[in-house]
Amino acid sequence: MGDHIMLKHISLALALSLTTAACASSSPGTATTPAAEPTEPARESALPTEIVVAYDGQPVAPDYRQTYELTITPSELRRTVNGPRDATSEQTVPLSAEQFAALVESMQRHGLSAQEPTSGAAGCTGGASYRFAVTYPDRAPEQLHTYLCAGTSQGTLAGDVKAFASELNAMLPAPPNGMPREP
Repeated sequence: MGDHIMLKHISLALALSLTTAACASSSPGTATTPAAEPTEPARESALPTEIVVAYDGQPVAPDYRQTYELTITPSELRRTVNGPRDATSEQTVPLSAEQFAALVESMQRHGLSAQEPTSGAAGCTGGASYRFAVTYPDRAPEQLHTYLCAGTSQGTLAGDVKAFASELNAMLPAPPNGMPREP
């Protein structure tokens, strides 16, 4: 999804929130101006229902391998860490509507969107893969991926997914038993 469409989503959601707040705060008998009708279909103005960022660690021995998945919904941020040594950990924090909207804005700020497949890291070994999925109401998830290696990337995901994942990880408590927060 392009940055301009994501910006429209956020703008429409904020406009709807402000209109609702203004209508709720008017006193009885006071006329209110109806909100302008959106020019796009309603589903285009909706915020995502789920955002998933999954990290598949570098190719190392199983005793040292680590993967994690960050899931954002309108009500919570959850991280599931797997490894090393088959250890599993899950941390969850609740999100307010404002925090969720800020994370959606952060996703846009980091430029996370679909791009034509690239092959910048072709032939590079030892990198890490990220899977990124965004689900909007009444649509199948948009599944994107990138492989980062030696400062280059390849795949269908544009933007700085590593910085976005770091921002999400910083919002969660450290995993138990010395498991790293992120690679």
